[in-house]
Amino acid sequence: MSLWDLCIRRPVFTTVLMVSLLVVGAMGYTRMGVDLMPDFDIPVVNIVTTMPGADPEVMDQDVTDLIESEVGTLEGVDAITSQSFEGYCSVTVQFLLERDIDVAAQEVRDKISKLQKDLPTGIDPPIVQKVDPASSPIIWLAVYGDADAQQLSDLADNVIKERLQSLSGVGSLYFGGFRERTVRVWLDPAGMRKYDVGPAQVVAALQAWHVELPGGRIENEAAESTIKMKGEFASLAELENMAVDWRGGAPIRLKDVARVEDGEADLRTIARLNGQPSVALGVRKQSGANTVGVAEAVIEKIPELQALMPPGVKLQVVFDNSKFIKDSVHGVGFDLVFGAAFTAAVIFLFLRHGTMTLISVIAIPTSLLGAFGFMYFMDFTVNQITMLAMSLSVGLVIDDAIVVLENIHRHMEHEGQAPAAASSSGTGEVAFAVLAATMAIAGIFLPVAFMGGVIGRVFYQFGVSVGLAITLSLVVSLTMTPMLCARWLRSGTHEGVLSRMVLAFLDWLDRTYRVLLTAAIRTRATRVGVLVLAVVAFAAGLVVAGQVGFEFAPSDDRSQFQVYLETPIGTSITETDRRAREAEKILATHKEIRQYVTTVGDQTGQINKVNLLIDMVPRHDRTISQQELMDQLRVEMNRIPGVIAYPANISNMGGGGTRTVDLQFTLQGADLLTLERISNEIMRRMAQDPTFMDISDDLELIQPQVSVYPDRDAAADVKVDTRQIAVALQAMMGGVDISKFKIDGQRYDIR
Repeated sequence: MSLWDLCIRRPVFTTVLMVSLLVVGAMGYTRMGVDLMPDFDIPVVNIVTTMPGADPEVMDQDVTDLIESEVGTLEGVDAITSQSFEGYCSVTVQFLLERDIDVAAQEVRDKISKLQKDLPTGIDPPIVQKVDPASSPIIWLAVYGDADAQQLSDLADNVIKERLQSLSGVGSLYFGGFRERTVRVWLDPAGMRKYDVGPAQVVAALQAWHVELPGGRIENEAAESTIKMKGEFASLAELENMAVDWRGGAPIRLKDVARVEDGEADLRTIARLNGQPSVALGVRKQSGANTVGVAEAVIEKIPELQALMPPGVKLQVVFDNSKFIKDSVHGVGFDLVFGAAFTAAVIFLFLRHGTMTLISVIAIPTSLLGAFGFMYFMDFTVNQITMLAMSLSVGLVIDDAIVVLENIHRHMEHEGQAPAAASSSGTGEVAFAVLAATMAIAGIFLPVAFMGGVIGRVFYQFGVSVGLAITLSLVVSLTMTPMLCARWLRSGTHEGVLSRMVLAFLDWLDRTYRVLLTAAIRTRATRVGVLVLAVVAFAAGLVVAGQVGFEFAPSDDRSQFQVYLETPIGTSITETDRRAREAEKILATHKEIRQYVTTVGDQTGQINKVNLLIDMVPRHDRTISQQELMDQLRVEMNRIPGVIAYPANISNMGGGGTRTVDLQFTLQGADLLTLERISNEIMRRMAQDPTFMDISDDLELIQPQVSVYPDRDAAADVKVDTRQIAVALQAMMGGVDISKFKIDGQRYDIR
């Protein structure tokens, strides 16, 4: 007994099978995560190392070079790139796409662990992490109101951060404008000269006397107790009275040579919401987590967090990447439903039979929803790629059902068979043809899932999704379609006025085609003419195709974008902030802008960088597009003296906070000065071509620097070595974190 005969004779079994497929598919669809693009891993590992106070050259030679040499010996390394900044360096290791990212990351960690003993003293342990294409913040919050920077920072760190990170899928948080509470010890040069106390002595005294360590345990036959050395000062007053040194039997206390205050960390970042001081929080999702789900969980948490804020302080969402994702996916979903309805209308127009149309159209939801069920178990997400696959499949999944249906109808009308017999014989005749056609179509789309490179990773879900839908359409056409025909289809056609009008139009179309075809093949000359016309049309198509631009994803008007500002290297954060305020004044003149967040200073500590995250009013409430506004701001903000402005779209692979560019070049060479000269020449020539805009490089060699050369003979005469001079210089000018101080149950740096 064939499959279709079984389904015809067992309609309940077939119905239950198809309904189960629909239910599983519907449940899978509602439980699938929603994202803009498919989630995929790229075998790229990043190593971040910090060494406070070190200049970029030291970081490059003493840290970056060692890391590059060590990880360069790993198997499957495709490329290594690095950046060295003041007190910070980043090394990115790109492996071949075939490498497993988890294995590669562990191998890098092992190499870095062995290397740590060779790194300079005082360096922080390197941080090794996998690079996620969607690692940018997906949602930005701002806390602002009647509070100073320290209070807002405490709320952001101790209240908001702790509760948000407890949510499923939430990864790390990035702070803009964060000023951590810090116990500041301001050294007094006059007092230090008076008591002949150096900075190194103060540092050593704090490290020696403000310490708390375990002391073991006391045991007896009945019980045991732990021993804890309570060496930390409990209050700032006690800290001020700490003895730094003893002279003539009398103590020299910390307050004699320094001033202690409950203050803030150094000003290295500033944030504002619509010009009002704030602390910005960028929420990153964990690798593999669902963007929309994480964003919705954060938004649902905001009322609870707002209730914990003191009077006059507000917490507000200023950027939500999930909103655009949901709008995009819903838009594609509407197109899918509209396409299915339009397909049903076209089929009805040609079949001119309501029952036949219904039987054939049932294949669309059954195949598509069933595919969503399989996609759920394969950990796919509802995204633009999978929805594109489903939209494309609407017209494909119905083909098999129509072929089977038409042949069954022919057996009933022209051979007089009963519905059940016609369904069996009609399906059997075309089963192999339907199978061959389905495999041919699947053979077109399934290879997309096996493409190489990053494009292959992106379109893997596309190929598999189309293959699933087409395969299920084959199953539906050989099971449910003959069963429904046997139960619902009846001989005889009752044609109405509309049916006769459509039939008359089709007859006219058939006659017209016969006339044109006859004319085209009548003589040798007409046949050659048709062939020449086809070749010309093909060649013209190639020419036109060559004029069409190519890009990975189109630029969408998502009512959100960013503007990056750069001031000259060496500009103070106060001056950079002043110019950022000028940019804010420009933003305030554009009614198309609903709100904006300004962040001065980036994640690497470069205080000459500014990020403006801009949220526009909806598209239907403005007269200009997002791109037009970006072009206007590019002109207006570049008029600010000493400022270079780069408007940029929000990355489709992530969220706000990271600059995206269309084209990047890498220059390699042994001499930085030569690279700088060549880079400047390339940028000069590109600036002369109107094709290019927002041209910049990341080579910055003009950081102002004051060099200190020790007088070794004079230092030796007063029994001071170079290290002591360096410690004193760092403590007096740069500041050094010495220990931790406990305030209100929290531990803060002593600096």
